[in-house]
Amino acid sequence: MRKLSSFGRCLTIRIFSVIIFSFIFYANQSNAQCAGVLVTTPTLDVRGSTDLCSGGRLEICPAVWGYSNYQWYKDSVAFSTASCIDITSVGSYTLAGQDGSGCWSNQSTAVVVTSGTPPPTPTITAGGATTFCSGGGVLLTSSVTSSIQWYKDGNLISGATDSTYSASQSGSYTVAAIGCGNSTSIGITVTVNPAPIVTPIIGSNNVCIGNTLNLIDTTAGGVWATVDTLIARVNNVGIVTPVAVGNTNITYTVSAAGCNTIVTHSISVAAIAAPTLDVRGATIICSNSRLEICPATFGYSNYQWNRNGVAFSTATCIDITTAGAYTLTGQNSAGCWSSSSTAVVVTAGTPPPTPTITAGGATTFC
Repeated sequence: MRKLSSFGRCLTIRIFSVIIFSFIFYANQSNAQCAGVLVTTPTLDVRGSTDLCSGGRLEICPAVWGYSNYQWYKDSVAFSTASCIDITSVGSYTLAGQDGSGCWSNQSTAVVVTSGTPPPTPTITAGGATTFCSGGGVLLTSSVTSSIQWYKDGNLISGATDSTYSASQSGSYTVAAIGCGNSTSIGITVTVNPAPIVTPIIGSNNVCIGNTLNLIDTTAGGVWATVDTLIARVNNVGIVTPVAVGNTNITYTVSAAGCNTIVTHSISVAAIAAPTLDVRGATIICSNSRLEICPATFGYSNYQWNRNGVAFSTATCIDITTAGAYTLTGQNSAGCWSSSSTAVVVTAGTPPPTPTITAGGATTFC
């Protein structure tokens, strides 16, 4: 290292001495100028919580403006001359203000900023299967029970601030605990499978004992069933056989992806009494005799007469000219046919023998 000459050392000392003298002179002059001057100590406007949370914001400003200059201190160390400061770290913050004459106030009362404690991170418990069919749902429960907000696919669910939420739509559900910052749970996925679309059942709602009813559904792959098999039964192609008078429902169920859609068709099973017959004449018929048979009670919509089990007339009453077993069935206005009446058996009468005449004497006389 090169050493200074005696002249150089002397010059350096003189310059340093001038600087020190000037600083002391002006400092003393400033202190003397402000002696006895009272500059109002700032009060602070704290704009936010002094519990500083992650992602939170706290701003501190003077409550009254008008100072020429500002000096902020953090933990007694000067760090900013801005009018307002944004706080991002904990500490003790004060402010001194300088008036127009260059005099400084005392430091303000400190604002102590601490680190807030974030709320616990909630967990979600599902009260059942999270995959279900449309129309179903699952109850989701948060481990944190207050100051919470539910979200679906990251979107706030309006009004969902209770500890439970009933989810009925597909999506990812989360819950956030609200406090010093938000603590958000891990998402739980809900999957809603659509139920198959099934067309209504086509067919009459009435069937009579002794008849059958054909029901149709155009949606393929379904299963037919009867709610009450004591009233009616249905086979695998939708043909209903009535068993007893009453009402029941026939169902058709279609399944897809574990979801069922059931359509229902109500039926009424009816029965009408067999007709009784009014026999108007002898059931032994002769060549010159007449026999008429009628229903004892009228009122059927249609009639069907049978002779020896073979249909032969739809008249209300019949005239009998031939021997045989005659029965009648009647149909009511609902289309139901009765069972057959008791048979009227008609037989052919035996004619008397042809007589001969014997003359007791001459057949020619006076």
